[in-house]
Amino acid sequence: RALKINSCRHGANLIRRQTASSIIETNELKGSEGVEALISFLNGENQQALMNKLALSDTILKNEMQKENFWSGGNFVVEKCKCAGVSEKGLMVEAECNIKGKRQQMRQLLLPFPCPVKDESMLKTALVLMASNVGRVQDTGAIVKLPFGRNYEMPLDFRFNNVPHATWVRSYLYEAAVDAVLQVVKDKSIPNKSRLQMRVNYPEVNPAYDTYRIGTLLEMVRSMALALAEK
Repeated sequence: RALKINSCRHGANLIRRQTASSIIETNELKGSEGVEALISFLNGENQQALMNKLALSDTILKNEMQKENFWSGGNFVVEKCKCAGVSEKGLMVEAECNIKGKRQQMRQLLLPFPCPVKDESMLKTALVLMASNVGRVQDTGAIVKLPFGRNYEMPLDFRFNNVPHATWVRSYLYEAAVDAVLQVVKDKSIPNKSRLQMRVNYPEVNPAYDTYRIGTLLEMVRSMALALAEK
């Protein structure tokens, strides 16, 4: 399902962020079940640490915080963050800041996505990358389980450590690898597609498990070649 833009008679809602040097304006995206689910997830109590980390990835806010805390730590503290919306360019975040223990100020941030976002699957992927980039890898498991976009859950009877793998297990892995290659080829943000590398290290081709089935790699390469030729 593609992200839907909720336009109205008076024009799209604008989110303004006042900074020392610029004003950022962006159209807000609404109406998608995935967007609403993501906003609800990010604003949950268990995700406050993730939201604070994401907010501090904003260069302007980070520099302001470092400047205020240069002589005395704790002068500038981000106390609470809230996801205010999602746009095509990134997450819109409201950060509640405590300055010198006296003033409560709200900062409106636009945190850019690290990759293009055109549908709900890409939205989920972008958030996984953002969490990883700020050192919150432990939150990525909950993100991929969100009820929208691509389903990343593994089959219950996968039995990944059984070697040799069952035929359907190999097919599952081939499909995942082919999908990854096709996404890279279609991604316009990757300039040089002639030098790509895929690291394959699951049990059937991992010498640590006392096995290395070269046929598995050849079958995977064949699947990739046929998919690229077809697409």
